[in-house]
Amino acid sequence: MKRACLTHSDTTQPLPRVASRRGFAVIWLLGSMPILLAAVAFVVSIGRLDLARTELKTAAESAALGGARVWGESTDDAAGQTAAMVRINEMITANNVLGHTPTVVTIETGAYVGGVFTSSVSVPTQTQRAYRITLSTIVIGKLGAANYTVRSQALAVYNGSRAVLTYDALNPSAS
Repeated sequence: MKRACLTHSDTTQPLPRVASRRGFAVIWLLGSMPILLAAVAFVVSIGRLDLARTELKTAAESAALGGARVWGESTDDAAGQTAAMVRINEMITANNVLGHTPTVVTIETGAYVGGVFTSSVSVPTQTQRAYRITLSTIVIGKLGAANYTVRSQALAVYNGSRAVLTYDALNPSAS
């Protein structure tokens, strides 16, 4: 069976004239460029923010673990706290966040008893000695993105043989 084919002479109306499409892709590319750049800036900012959170958490955890271990292993409370502070500062300095040393918000000493951290001025027993470290840093946005402040907190306690990370039962979202 033969197919019928319409030609210009077979129609009563003339076929529409097809406009030239040369350069149309360039117009689309130029028009979509700001959207593409904004999407790239957003993805880069989210990636940097996630990296900063991870690095800050590592810095806080290593500082808390180092401080709790040094203080917990010490038999002299005053000397142990001094050595622990030195170790905490070393750990914070060694763990840069996006190439910068994080800002120390708080360094708390205290006792960890029954799942609860208590800041105290009295000396806890050796197996209750704990450090709670809170750090922050500012992540500077790239490509016009906003700046963000990132915070992280870690709680470590010496359990008699080693320092372990734990959480505060009264404030679980902070750990």
